[in-house]
Amino acid sequence: MKGQWMIVSSIGVVLALALGGLTLTNAAPGNTPLTQFGGALTPTIVSYQGRVQVSGAPFTGTGYFKFAIVNYAGNTTYWSNDGTSSGGSEPTNAVPLPVSNGLFTVLLGDTSLGGMTQQLTADVFSGYDRYLRVWFRAGSSGAFTRLTPDTPIAAVPYALQAQHAAPPGNVVVVAKSNGDFTSIQAAINSITAASPSNPYLVWVGPGWYNETVTLKPYVHLQGSGQRVTFIQAAASNGAVLTLSSDTTVRDLNVSNIGMGATNYGMYGNNVSNVQVSNVYVEAGGGGTTNIAIGLSGDTQVTLENVTAFAGKTGSDNIGLRVAASPDGGPEVTVHGGTFTGSTGTYAYGIWVDGGSDTFLGAADVRAYGLDASNTNVGLSNSNYPTVLLQGGFFLGSGGQYAYGIENYNGAHLEAEGVTAQAEGGSGRTAALYNHVDSHATLRGGSFTAQAAGGSAYAIHNFGSNSVLEAHDVTALAAGGTYNYGLIGETNTPITRVYGGTFTGRGGSMAVGIYHANVGETTIQNAFTVGENGTANYGLSVSAGTVRADGCHFKGSTAGVRETGGAVYLAVSQLDGGMQRIGGTRTCFQVYNGNYVAYTCP
Repeated sequence: MKGQWMIVSSIGVVLALALGGLTLTNAAPGNTPLTQFGGALTPTIVSYQGRVQVSGAPFTGTGYFKFAIVNYAGNTTYWSNDGTSSGGSEPTNAVPLPVSNGLFTVLLGDTSLGGMTQQLTADVFSGYDRYLRVWFRAGSSGAFTRLTPDTPIAAVPYALQAQHAAPPGNVVVVAKSNGDFTSIQAAINSITAASPSNPYLVWVGPGWYNETVTLKPYVHLQGSGQRVTFIQAAASNGAVLTLSSDTTVRDLNVSNIGMGATNYGMYGNNVSNVQVSNVYVEAGGGGTTNIAIGLSGDTQVTLENVTAFAGKTGSDNIGLRVAASPDGGPEVTVHGGTFTGSTGTYAYGIWVDGGSDTFLGAADVRAYGLDASNTNVGLSNSNYPTVLLQGGFFLGSGGQYAYGIENYNGAHLEAEGVTAQAEGGSGRTAALYNHVDSHATLRGGSFTAQAAGGSAYAIHNFGSNSVLEAHDVTALAAGGTYNYGLIGETNTPITRVYGGTFTGRGGSMAVGIYHANVGETTIQNAFTVGENGTANYGLSVSAGTVRADGCHFKGSTAGVRETGGAVYLAVSQLDGGMQRIGGTRTCFQVYNGNYVAYTCP
């Protein structure tokens, strides 16, 4: 039996802080019970919903589940339903839950449930990488199946940690009237005794606060909502909000209208144990470089449902920049949110830059590079960092060069189920551009390039020692003079394709997969087609080596075209035959579009 599981809605928890007659609420819709300890309301359970399938069909009945909260590597357990898991191992006892049409709901930490003996505490969420691991069994006996992948824990449990960190006795209120202070920075400066055992919360009421803010360790900042609490300043060559270690920032709006050479909305350098949730950040006053959120050095930060925008004038506009420094590389985890760079000369939704110890893990984010005159990139990963993507949408639109995702100069990318799109580039338009000693692994997902002239590449693997693996992806390129579903070219790139569909559409030449120059391409069980162009090829080879097994190559000009190199075809359909001008070829059990044995020329 094989199980498959995915989360269909996020966690719900209510955080309430009583301040005399004032109640502050940071909540997602939900019915999470609260238990009172010593006069403070402390959430002890977290609601999670999921879906489980058995042999591809939604399961209905009583399901038996085991739960553990682990780190990203899965080798450390922070909590499990019965407290018996260690090192990411399977707990001993199961929690029986009703499952209807595949859907189930569980209250993690609810000790009234059978098999659930452990409450959740704030310490469980004290780090930036927390994942829910689940085991499932359809009946009352038999082995359990671990459901993969582990699921990133979303924002709301971190509110649990923040509540624990800031008990009501240490709340300072900033308000336009009737508060402790009218200035946020004045409130922070007044706190001199914050420590791990004595943290503070600075709560900010509705209104506009025209100032820059620098946080302190163990001082948490919370607004009344990103549409009602605004922090704005003209911080030229600086930041409106500067982060500190051991802090949380929630529910407010930050805007830098400065005109300097480099302008940040929010900035953190060499900070750790920081969570930013439900915040809007903008850098849009002009100047040369606008960066909504900048994170650098030896930094560990989690961003949850953050919206970041950098735009207006200037040369570079970047929604989120993660950059190494001589002190080290940041480790950044992003859950949800939207990151946009717009206009100027270069626009990046997210730019990760520099250092093998720089890491970005992002789940279900949206990143846009829009309307810059030269280059627009949804996500750029450069100079040896590692980026892991799960889901999400990445768009580069307009300019001379448009890339949904760019991965270059020794960078490492792993992407599962992403949607990458590039549109409107007048020179090069590529949904994924992997080049110069970089490694990209794609699992599922959609890659679409819609050019405005020039060349369109759904997936472009380019340059010396670049390695690309694509598993069951869908790729489409159109709108250019030359349109390639996938291309491997220049020097010695290595391309490996396992399943999936690759389409080149329209223009002077449309090619499903094109292997050019030296290097090597392996294709297994893929469908590739060139269509609606002046010349249409499913597979085109001009140099190097291509090995294909179990594939379907379709093109009205030729299913396969070879002008050089070496081609090996086995048990594959050549719908349109083979056009051979040069090179060598070896064919075994190939057949044409009518399923008739075909002799390669």
